[in-house]
Amino acid sequence: MTGFPKGTKFIASYSGGKDSVLAIHRAVRQGMELQALIITYNTDLGRSWFHGIPEEVLRQVEASVGAPVILIKTTGEAYNQSFEDVLRQQKELGAQVCVFGDIDIPGHLEWGKARCEAAGLSACFPLWQENREDLVRECVEAGFVPRITVVNTEKMSAEFLGRPITEELIAQLKEQGVDVCGENGEYHSFVTEGPIFQKAVAVEFAPPLEVDSYRVLPVKIREKSPVLEQGYVQVYTGNGKGKTTAAMGLTLRAAGAGMKVYFGQFMKQEETSEKFAMENFLGEAVTFVQFGDGHELRRPNPETDGAAAQKGYLQAREALLSGRYDLVVLDEINVAARLHYLTEEQLLALMAEKPRHTELVFTGRGAPEAVQQKADLVTEMVEHCHYFRAGVPARKGIEL
Repeated sequence: MTGFPKGTKFIASYSGGKDSVLAIHRAVRQGMELQALIITYNTDLGRSWFHGIPEEVLRQVEASVGAPVILIKTTGEAYNQSFEDVLRQQKELGAQVCVFGDIDIPGHLEWGKARCEAAGLSACFPLWQENREDLVRECVEAGFVPRITVVNTEKMSAEFLGRPITEELIAQLKEQGVDVCGENGEYHSFVTEGPIFQKAVAVEFAPPLEVDSYRVLPVKIREKSPVLEQGYVQVYTGNGKGKTTAAMGLTLRAAGAGMKVYFGQFMKQEETSEKFAMENFLGEAVTFVQFGDGHELRRPNPETDGAAAQKGYLQAREALLSGRYDLVVLDEINVAARLHYLTEEQLLALMAEKPRHTELVFTGRGAPEAVQQKADLVTEMVEHCHYFRAGVPARKGIEL
């Protein structure tokens, strides 16, 4: 509860993360009127303090939220004074309250109250002293999509970088003894969509950076607007010919529609006709990558084959979570799971974590039952007859 009457005009101390947007959401839901978002901006680094959001992304947030984002451009030395100066300016424009997303660290409460008192505003802490885990769940259940963009590797594994916060991720954080809220500096998040946004903020993530003990995923405006408003999960499975062929046909169609495609092939390392076509005819529209040595079925080596599949999985996951692609095809990933090079849980995680605007396709025989149950489309190729049975070898341009 905010404790302020309906119609109270407020500004919000916005970080881009899950706690700040949840605090704003609660205030708006109780009838308070959002006047502006204010965010401290590191003039030396050219991005917001703590969460590292560049100005061009914040302008997209401004357009989506429908309220101005005020950058408090400051150095570390002038931080407090700069914050108070903007509070005074916003008070002159009608603001009565500043809303903060802090939860239970006394120093944060005291700092916010002191800044507001100096500027003649009331301080509001809608989340104060509530259960941290409950707040994370409320944020996700409300429809917000927070993605982990900064990880303190001294406190948690870098494997969480880039992942959206879901029930599965919350459980994994708890298993590793990590505070699920990240309130002690374990991680920072950036929220791209949810109830306070009119539409999703179209961003992508550059390759991770190492900064001291932190692993950082730079946030940037997506180079090209997403083609799909809503992406789904498709699975092509069964013992009949045509699974990879169907995925390639979809890739051609997507490229023709101006989509960016990531096509990853597990357990393949061949100079096939499709590889040549994608690399030479479709240009920058398609990123084509192969994982494995191509001998996994004929001459299996569980140790090296499993390592190759896991490496490919991590690359594919990073591509999926980057937000750069409209279509991600993971060819033969079902077979990699059937051979236990990957786990069913890993495939389900990709399905749960994919960005909203991305279409995700799994191909290969023996798709796990749980994957089929959660997919939006499942097509089973059934073999009634095949010329292979008559001794016809794979032919260039048809199978190769």
